[in-house]
Amino acid sequence: MSDSKACIWCGESVKAAALICRFCNRDQTAPVSEHILFDGHPRLLAYLGLFLMDLLLCFVAVGFFLLPYHYIKIITTRVRITTKRITEETGLISKTIDNLELYRVKDHAFKRTLGDFFIGTGTIWLASSDVSDSELRIGGLPNAKAIYQELTAAIESCRREEGVRVREVE
Repeated sequence: MSDSKACIWCGESVKAAALICRFCNRDQTAPVSEHILFDGHPRLLAYLGLFLMDLLLCFVAVGFFLLPYHYIKIITTRVRITTKRITEETGLISKTIDNLELYRVKDHAFKRTLGDFFIGTGTIWLASSDVSDSELRIGGLPNAKAIYQELTAAIESCRREEGVRVREVE
C-alpha cells in the first residue's frame, strides 16, 4: 500500500495523510458543489423610506421622475447568491450582470435597521479584491441574517479551496 497520493488540484505526489498540498498549498478535501443560498429580487417594502422621500419631492416636481426611476431600478434587480459567487443582474432594457467570486471577499458585514427588523429584511455589505466590484451592497434581502451566516461559511470554504490566505497589514 502506497503512502502517497496525487494532489486533487495540481496532480503532484503528496503524502496520503496530507491535508494541504506542499506544492500548491491547497486543501486536499474534495470541492463542495455549488448550491443556491438566495435567488430573487429585493423586497420593495425595504425601500419604503426612499419611496416616501420621492413622494414628498413630487411637490417640487422632481419626485415625478425619481419615483418611477427608483421603482423600476429595484424591481429589475435580481440577486443570486450561491456558495461560490454572487451575481447581481440589473437593468430593464440594457442588462448589467456583475459577478463576485466569494474567494475574493476581504471583509463582510450584516446591517439591519429597526425598519428592516420589523419587515424581516437586512443588508449584506461586502468588500473584495475585485477591481470592478471593490464594494457590493445587497439590500432588502428577506431572511438576510440566515443568508449572511451561510455566506460567511461559504466565503471561508472558497478561500480554503482556492488557497487564498488573508493577511492583516498595518
